[in-house]
Amino acid sequence: MRIGTFICDCGDEISTLLDLKKLEKKVEAFPGVALVRRLRYPCSKDGLREIGDAIQAKTIDRVVVAGCSPRIYGPVFRSACEKAGLDGSMFEMVNIRDQCCRVHPGLREKATEKAERLVGMAVAKSVQSVPREKIEVKVSPSALVVGGGISGMTAALSLATKGVKVKLVERDKKLGGILNQLHKLSPSGVDSGEVLKSTGQKVRADENIQVFTSAEVTSVSGAAGDYRVHVIQKGKGLELGAGAIVVATGADVLKPEGMYDYDGKSVITQLDLEGLLKEGKVNDKNVVMVQCVGARQPGREYCSRTCCMTAIKNSILLKECSPSIKVSLLFRDLQTFGRFLEKDILKARDMGVNFVRYQPPDIPQVNEGLVKVSDRLSGKDVEIPYDLLVLSTPLIPSSGAKELVEMIGVTADKDGFIPEEHVMLRPNRFVSGAVYPCGCTHWPATVSESIYQAYLAAAKAGQFLLKESITADCAVPGVVEERCRACGWCEEACEFGAIEMKEIEGGQRVARISPVTCKGCDLCVVTCPCGAIVPTAYTTKQIEAMVEALA
Repeated sequence: MRIGTFICDCGDEISTLLDLKKLEKKVEAFPGVALVRRLRYPCSKDGLREIGDAIQAKTIDRVVVAGCSPRIYGPVFRSACEKAGLDGSMFEMVNIRDQCCRVHPGLREKATEKAERLVGMAVAKSVQSVPREKIEVKVSPSALVVGGGISGMTAALSLATKGVKVKLVERDKKLGGILNQLHKLSPSGVDSGEVLKSTGQKVRADENIQVFTSAEVTSVSGAAGDYRVHVIQKGKGLELGAGAIVVATGADVLKPEGMYDYDGKSVITQLDLEGLLKEGKVNDKNVVMVQCVGARQPGREYCSRTCCMTAIKNSILLKECSPSIKVSLLFRDLQTFGRFLEKDILKARDMGVNFVRYQPPDIPQVNEGLVKVSDRLSGKDVEIPYDLLVLSTPLIPSSGAKELVEMIGVTADKDGFIPEEHVMLRPNRFVSGAVYPCGCTHWPATVSESIYQAYLAAAKAGQFLLKESITADCAVPGVVEERCRACGWCEEACEFGAIEMKEIEGGQRVARISPVTCKGCDLCVVTCPCGAIVPTAYTTKQIEAMVEALA
């Protein structure tokens, strides 16, 4: 038995709050430990390579990583261990950053002692680990794309060109999503209708794409390679199978109810203005735009990224419609992402757009056709009359996205978007089986960014679907048939539909757990009144060893 223990500095976040030299010496003395090594960023490409090299060079047969969140980074390290030839079930991870550093600031000695105990428990558990059974799962060579906006359509087309059969599910009556409501795209100036028409025609004409409009996903079961999705279309239930799922549910624009006298007539959103520009119905002489309405504030701290670019684009379009229109743009910070968008600010200014910078808590005040604002640049209070007040509100996850995310078993962040494993170290990699988010499902994105992400998601999904089969780690509870009474409590408790009662030889009915569908949450273990379901992720011997190490 040779246990390799890798301790993460996490830059300086862990190393400055814990005495890692003391921790190293302590870990070296634990039974079975053959290697202790500190790494600055073990989750980086170089760090993972070093772990893999150490496993092979030192003939390590068990690995313990002491670092940050196992929920986020556990799959990353487990994958690295498996690539180096180690069974994934022989990997353990300890969260010394969140459970020691962040909760005990200023208590270096006690936090270090706690870290020693946590790592000691992980090592003790690792000693009792045994390789788990693995099964081969056939991969269904088809994909399900949820969401028929520009991102979903692009992903579907990209997969279809690879020969993949695609089922495209859109809850609205027509494809296009928010693109149906846009006028011109920035910075190209292309008509959104042309993009939508061209892309939609390609989707409808492709024999590899089956489109379901007015359809909504109601449940998802199965696992990577073999998902079973229940869809309701116009009141009729459909069962769709897929090996991978692309999530492109898009986003909604926040309705600023109760803000700035919003009424949808004289006070509207940028999306409403897009519609007016599209129909040529803007006849107002004084237009005022207010940025960051409902964003970058408690409860919704993020920047929506697209608002400033949209406001500048629409300011230019207003001036092009009628140079006599007075346009004022009230902003906190102008965020213009991309190579050419900074030039649009200069273009708008040269066309006569008035830029006024404000700073919370002194936000613009609206009163009877006037906007009063404290100009941060001049230091003066100014009053600006308006005929039309346009509020730049953020993109928020589309309605129903939260429920869909829970069905699929993906973790969303506090704002409801699906985050990457690590935005800097692992961009566009998501912690989930064969689920690939793209577009505004991932984060507020421009049309061009959504298209790029769709191609990326399709490439990864296509790569996965090329496999005939995958190896599933059978970390599912076992059933002791002699104890099972077929009461069905476990079947009711399982959120993933992984358990059903089946008749075995002799006519006895017992619980059967699908290793493909099971997520290993062990809820059935604690539900069973007979003790017939036993865990494999944590055995009794492992728990006893951990308790003994803690004593």
